[in-house]
Amino acid sequence: MTSDENLYAYTISTILNNVDKDYQQFIISELSKQTQQKIPRGKSFSENIEKIKDILTNEKYFLERFYSLSKDAQGFCRSLYLMGRVGIPLKDPEKEAEYKINKEVSECLDKLMVFAIPSRSNPEALIMPVDYAMISSFQWPTNDNLLLVFPLRNYPISFLNIIAKFYGVKYGAHKNLVATEIYSNIMKNIQETIRNMSKKEREIIDYIMLSDGVTLFESLIKHFDMKKQSSYFYGLSFDSIFSPISYYNGEPLISVMTKGLVYCAKGLYYNEIEYVFIPDEIASEIRNINRQEKKPSDTGKKQEPEILPSDLNNYGVDYASEMKKIFIALHYLESRSKRRSGEALEKFLSIPLADIEITLEHSKIEGWIIGKNSNLSITEEGLKFIEDRNFPSKLKREIFDRHIFSGLKKGSYQGEGANSMRTFFLEVLYQLKSPARIVDMADEMKLDENFFRLRRKLRVSVIESGRLGIYSDSPEKLNQAMESQLFEIILQAAYFLKIYGLIKLSSQDITTTTYIFPEQEYIDIFNREGIVDYKNVEKNTAKPLKVLPNNEILINIDADFVDFKTLSDFSELISADILCTFRITKSSLSVYLNKSGKLEDIISFMEKKSSVPIPDTVRHLINDMEKKENEISIRKCQAVLQVSDRTVIDGIMRIKGISDMVETRISPEILVIKEGVSLYKFVTEIRKKGYIIPMSIEKEKNRTRSTWSRY
Repeated sequence: MTSDENLYAYTISTILNNVDKDYQQFIISELSKQTQQKIPRGKSFSENIEKIKDILTNEKYFLERFYSLSKDAQGFCRSLYLMGRVGIPLKDPEKEAEYKINKEVSECLDKLMVFAIPSRSNPEALIMPVDYAMISSFQWPTNDNLLLVFPLRNYPISFLNIIAKFYGVKYGAHKNLVATEIYSNIMKNIQETIRNMSKKEREIIDYIMLSDGVTLFESLIKHFDMKKQSSYFYGLSFDSIFSPISYYNGEPLISVMTKGLVYCAKGLYYNEIEYVFIPDEIASEIRNINRQEKKPSDTGKKQEPEILPSDLNNYGVDYASEMKKIFIALHYLESRSKRRSGEALEKFLSIPLADIEITLEHSKIEGWIIGKNSNLSITEEGLKFIEDRNFPSKLKREIFDRHIFSGLKKGSYQGEGANSMRTFFLEVLYQLKSPARIVDMADEMKLDENFFRLRRKLRVSVIESGRLGIYSDSPEKLNQAMESQLFEIILQAAYFLKIYGLIKLSSQDITTTTYIFPEQEYIDIFNREGIVDYKNVEKNTAKPLKVLPNNEILINIDADFVDFKTLSDFSELISADILCTFRITKSSLSVYLNKSGKLEDIISFMEKKSSVPIPDTVRHLINDMEKKENEISIRKCQAVLQVSDRTVIDGIMRIKGISDMVETRISPEILVIKEGVSLYKFVTEIRKKGYIIPMSIEKEKNRTRSTWSRY
């Protein structure tokens, strides 16, 4: 494999001609074993290549091999497919000269879904041949239709024949074979094709690349004055894109389409062309050529390190304590049945509302809290999670393993969605090796190929979702909207990383001029591909409370969450910070007593947990409430017996079994009958002794249901 070869162009035939003899024999052996198809003996390997290719691309055998893969191996195939089918293995950190092959990659190699170049034992590249990409039943649902394989698969055969003719590809054969050969020839000759473009063709390519290689068809036609008003009013039919009579001086556009550099996409509901695009693989080559053609004066300037302002703050966040503060406030409001929203929590916290809401949203995703925005509640799983004394370590594992470094462990940060952006953000920051402003990081990220592809996906999404509105006639406004959305994505990644402690900032709020500070601890983790050493926290035996004479109680955020729950039962939360403040009030004690709490339990808890003696002021407050506690007494009972002469009750109490039915004698003339006692039985026993009770009492019905059984 030479350095100037285009790996995207590799077909099965190309791959088989570029592997060593041991690998050739391995391919023949595995193919025969997996498909039961025999490769003719007596012929050289090169003579059998067509036969091998036919078996490998046989749809039945191909799908059998794919679905026999493990879930992880299928995931690797999907990732490689959507990234253009070409991947570069990571170097083995223990053996510098060798490449590391993961288990799922090895499985794909064994099943001949992916091939290694030049050898299986020490590959310099991993390739899924373009032949596989053209198999009609082999694709994943995706909104990313900017890879070259997609238009070649979806274009009608009449269009493919036009492109095939330009490259000298034999057309008229099966569509998949034609598309495969077109793809291979485009990529083999891409640099020469781009460099040999005419001035007009180059202008069209440059115009499309200004919009990340994706632009509205209407804007392109207007810009180059190619629209024929007499030919179409609403738009150009997709079927007419190669027709010269459809345009006014449209030869340069037809030419770049004939060369397979530019493709057209229809609208979602009509046959009209909605936008034109340059496929990912071709756009990457154009960007590389443009960089090479820049003058040395443009690329050779050495950027001097920026002198940081002397008064620059270094604002960081302890993510575990931040989340714990939020849970403390949330539990307190829930215990008081009060409104529980981000705004309600903010009153107790020195945390920006935006940070609170992101933490709440993440906790919802994890299943730690549930409910609508004004009625949030901590789940049983959430309480169990935060009550664990190893909570900080568990949270680190949760955040790092699942939401930041998950992509690294698969051998690449090219994951999907928010996790990919967070990992990419950190990589750019660590490459800069110094604090950098958000705006500078955004500029650095734009140079990256993966970020360029993200921009293209977003642009297509905006176009296809019909959200263009005022941008439909203004590419400039569309570009501005795109920049705004992309910057929002970067900010979201920065907010997440800030909240969970991976970056520090020069200010609490993130703006374009905010400096991001890298931290060595996480640089080391990143360099270890996200492997984190999680250590259990040793139990802190120090007493966590400090009870003050002004009835306030201070407790460190590191204390057990169970202690915070107990404090919430009998005191009011004032603030949740590094030192959380609670205050005992008459109102909070009333709430506690009304829930059947016991004041002696409060004293016992504080004596056990406070690092200082309980002040007299606090004891007096509790003693005063104890006196009030006895002012009113309510008891449940079955009935009250009242007589005019105390001697009657004396006689009743001597009746056998009656004393067991009595709750208490609250005065010489009044008895309280226990709740649940049969009033019929109580009255009957008294009447047997000759006492008269002038009231009608019916025997209680037996409420136990009878059951019937046939056995």
